[in-house]
Parts: sequence; structure tokens; C-alpha cells
Amino acid sequence: MSFIYIPKSVDFIIDTLNKNNYEAFIVGGCVRDGIMNKSPKDFDITTSAKPMEIKKLFSKTIDTGIQHGTVTVVIDSVNYEVTTYRIDGNYNDCRRPEKVTFTNDLKEDLLRRDFTINAIAYHKNLGFIDPFNGILDINNKIIKGVGDPDKRFKEDALRILRCIRFSVQLGFSIEDNTYKALLNNIELIKNISVERIRDELEKLFLGEYLENIKYLFDSNVLKYINTDLYNYLQNNFYHNISFLKKCDLNIIDRLVIIFKDIDLKVLNNILKYLKFSNKEIKCIYTLVENINIDIYSEEYIIRKYMSKLGVDLFFRLLNLKQILGYNIENIKTIANNILKRKDPLTLKDLYINGNIIKSKNICSDKNIGKVLNYILDLVLKDISLNNENTLINLCEEFCNNEKNKTF
Repeated sequence: MSFIYIPKSVDFIIDTLNKNNYEAFIVGGCVRDGIMNKSPKDFDITTSAKPMEIKKLFSKTIDTGIQHGTVTVVIDSVNYEVTTYRIDGNYNDCRRPEKVTFTNDLKEDLLRRDFTINAIAYHKNLGFIDPFNGILDINNKIIKGVGDPDKRFKEDALRILRCIRFSVQLGFSIEDNTYKALLNNIELIKNISVERIRDELEKLFLGEYLENIKYLFDSNVLKYINTDLYNYLQNNFYHNISFLKKCDLNIIDRLVIIFKDIDLKVLNNILKYLKFSNKEIKCIYTLVENINIDIYSEEYIIRKYMSKLGVDLFFRLLNLKQILGYNIENIKTIANNILKRKDPLTLKDLYINGNIIKSKNICSDKNIGKVLNYILDLVLKDISLNNENTLINLCEEFCNNEKNKTF
């Protein structure tokens, strides 16, 4: 490939820097993706201009990481990271350099990057700047550390997972010396925050070349992250690959497929450890809890599930079950008919509510919720019961039958 498409806004930033006598290139993943004829998700720019010089040239900027040389330039409400050429100092925390030194040498900046495939710069007039033969490695589908791979992993232990993730995303093999260095530094992953580990695992599970997950297991890196996660995935991942490939590129759906056979308590512990949000945990947990249960083609059963899960989550469950080989077409047809008829599914759909029960003095306030849930279940069985007079009579009948019991 002799050229890479550069969006107008990125071109404008580079041209502005060049016109003011600064070097500027697109760099990293966008160049790699362009060489591979993929559409980059974002464009990073590296330049000889210092942060304050960058800020003077553009009307709207954000000090994203100005101490490390990064300024975000905002063009037409889109953010572009522009970073000064730099040399990194010591990495005492296995994640970020203690200090950085700005430089005018592009090659020095490329030398600090993780892998050769990400250490390529590009300019529309100057072409590719590729001092570490990253283009050759892309063509050969190899992930290789820049310079001394052992040093690269010691600098930033997250690169251990990034290396494996790139293999799964791109279908590349890991070069022998790089893989040896990865193994030699595997315990350093313990120094990385759980949030960053989760982000890498999510990208990995969304990868196209899932067979390359072998590096995750062969390296035993998961042992140093979470034992429950390691034990479960080691025994349950490979036979789910065919299902995952049918799955949308959605991390929730993929995690449900991955964890479909796990003990729910262990699942909850893993998701909490990885610091998923409460909303995400509830969604994943509920889908896993129901993924292996047969749903019978009866209106009451289907209405019950739609009431319990909510309509959106119910149809999501059906789609996942279909991926696993369940025959859900009849269930889907019945569910769609239920929606078309606007059958009552929730307490809000009932022609009676807590205020009416209270005004009729049918039961004590503390038992109103129990009475309403009982009535809802009757209506899910027979939607013709959903009128106010019938429901009031049913409430009274229920409460009378319960009067000698403790609610």
C-alpha cells in the first residue's frame, strides 16, 4: 500500500502543524489498520510541536495528558489526540513512565511504542516512516516487540494482554522472542488495574480470530488475574468458539455465551471482581440464569418470561438461545402476537393499582405488593380477567382466603 486515506479534519491538523514548521504524522493503530485495508476507529497524530505550541495553533483544545505531551484537538465536535514526540523515563509501576522527555526525533518516539505493527508513522507526502519493519511484520502476520521485547513488557505490563488481544483481533502469531519475553514477565500483570484488564479482555472476547485465545491459556496469564476466571475459561472456552462466531459484536451477548455453563455464584464473583457496572452484572446474570432453561410454547409461560425479564431482554435471550441451537421460532411468533395484542405483562398494565386496593380497604398497606403480584399472575394466565371489577373481586377473595394466615 502506497497511501492511506486521511480524513479532512486530520489532514487539517497535520497541514496546520506543517505550515508552522512542525513535523506531524498519523501514527499507531490507524496506520496499521490502513495498511490492512481496514477502516480505523480513530486517528492519533504525533508531532515535533510541544504541547503549548499545539494549543496556540487550534481554537479548541483539551489538556488530555499534557504532562505526557498529549493535547486533544477538537474539530467539528470530534476529538483528535495530538502527542509530542517523546522519550519515556523509567516505568516503576509497570504502567506509566515517571517522566517524559520531549524530542525532535520521530524515530525516538516510535522506539517507545509496544509492537512494530504499531510503530509506523505516515504522512501523505512523505509516505511511511517504518524504522522497525512493521509493514513487513503486518504482511507476515507477526506481532513483534519494538527493540527489546523484554524491556517493552517491563515498561508496561498491560502489553502482555495487548499482545494476546492483537493476536485474537488480527489473526497474527506472536514472534518467538516476543512470546518468551511475555512469559518471562507474566507475573507483572498483577501490577495492572482491574479496569484496564477488563477492557483488554472485552476487546479480546470480541476478536475475530478466537482460536488464537490459545495464547491466553498457554501463557497462564489468567492465573495471575483471577483464579475463578482462569479455571472456568480453561475448561469451557474452546467448545463455545463456534457459538461466539455467530454472536453479534456485543460484549454482553458474548459473555453470556462464554459463561453459559458457570455456577451463578462464581459468575457474580467474577463480574464484581472485573468491576462491571451493577446494570451490566444484572443483565449478564439474568441471561445466564435463563440461557439453558427450556421455554415452552404456551402463552402463559411466555407472558410470564416477558413479564419477569422485560420485553427487550426476553427477545435478547431468544436470540442467544437460537445461536445455541434452540428452536425458538414458535416462541418468537407467540411473543410477537402477545405484543401486537398489547397483552398485560406488568403491574402497570393492570386495571387496578395499590391506591385502589387501599381505598377499598381490601388489605393492609404492607400486603398490597403481594396481592398485586398474585393478581398479575392470574392475568398472565388469563388476560380476560384484566378489568377493574373482576380484579377487585379477586383481590378480596384472595385476602379472605389468607385472613387466617400470615401474609
